[in-house]
Amino acid sequence: FFLVTFHISISFFMSTKGSYELPTTAVQKIIHKVNPNVKIKKDAKQAISKAAGIFVLYLAHNANQLCKTAKRSTIQADDILNALEEIEFGDFNEELKTALDTYRTQQQQMKESKKQKKENAKKASSATNSTSTT
Repeated sequence: FFLVTFHISISFFMSTKGSYELPTTAVQKIIHKVNPNVKIKKDAKQAISKAAGIFVLYLAHNANQLCKTAKRSTIQADDILNALEEIEFGDFNEELKTALDTYRTQQQQMKESKKQKKENAKKASSATNSTSTT
C-alpha cells in the first residue's frame, strides 16, 4: 500500500511540476565541496539529481505521515529527523541536530539584533524629540 501511495505521489508531483530533479548546479557544488578533485560526467550529475529529488520526496512523504499520525498538517524539523530514523538514515541525525541547533541560534541572534536596533532607533527618536521640544 505504501509503495503504491508513494508511487502515485511521485507521479502526481511529476505531472504537475514537470520534474522532480534538484538543479544540477547545486548537485555539482555539493559534490565539489566534499571532494574538489572529482570529475563527474553530465549524465552522472543528472542521475544524482534525480536520485536526490526522489529521496527528498520519500523523506517528505514519511515526515508527512508522521504529521498525520500526530494530527498536524505542518512538517516540523523533528518530523524530518524521525522520518530519517524510520527510513534507516538515522545515523545522520546527530550531525543534522547540530546543524539545526546552529541555524536556530543564528535565527534567534538575528531576531534579537533586529529587536535591539528597533529599540535603539526608538530611543534615539524619542531623545531627538525631547531635545527639540526644549
